[in-house]
Amino acid sequence: MFWEDRTTRVAGAVLLVFVVLVIASIALDWNTTNANPLARNDTEELLRDIEDGGTLFALINAVNIATDAVATLAMAAVVYLLFRDRSQMLALFAAFGLMAGAIGFTTGYAANVTLAYLAADYVEEGGAGTIAAGDPVILQTARAIAALSMISVFVAFTSIGFGIVSIGAVIAVAPEGAVNPPRWSGALAIVTGVLAAASWVTLANYDAGMTVLFFGMVGMLVFLVVLGGWLLIHNEPGQARQATGMPLST
Repeated sequence: MFWEDRTTRVAGAVLLVFVVLVIASIALDWNTTNANPLARNDTEELLRDIEDGGTLFALINAVNIATDAVATLAMAAVVYLLFRDRSQMLALFAAFGLMAGAIGFTTGYAANVTLAYLAADYVEEGGAGTIAAGDPVILQTARAIAALSMISVFVAFTSIGFGIVSIGAVIAVAPEGAVNPPRWSGALAIVTGVLAAASWVTLANYDAGMTVLFFGMVGMLVFLVVLGGWLLIHNEPGQARQATGMPLST
């Protein structure tokens, strides 16, 4: 029963690894471009910045795929295992919200890889057939792909926000079970989850939407650090087996 005995510690480690990967992605992506992917007049600047970024842009997407295709799915699994005894419905909502968010983000990163090819075509190489470098056809195609990438991110943040709100609801209001983090941390999760889900404000006002998203991201990371640290410290005997439905003795 090695893993069952250590579920809370494994879960805490998964959450903290997720936080580290997200911070690494933000740090790498911080100065990649200032272009607004949704603004018509910023598409050329976006492509030139992507082409100038080269290896860094590819590295950012690799980190992001590792975060969302691996770490986010692992986080969904451990969240369900830890909290299903307190509310199976909310634990399922949390897990499915995180999984849907991972799919949304991965779709956005696939679109980003496509943008990298279009950036090379637009700046230097030209497209298929007689399409030359700098052709407006490439520019318009890139604008559509950039919009797809951004909208995928909004969908992902909505799903992740829903998942985080569900985790917060389990912690804040559900009956106690085997794993009982401080209820105030659940309230923090609910607030930050709502902010993350409000990323659609960006469509109306880019700067305001990015500000809302920033505070949502910071709050979410703080919550995950609190929860992950608590899980590593409060690993009581028998706790993990109760959380996963395993018998206390074998």
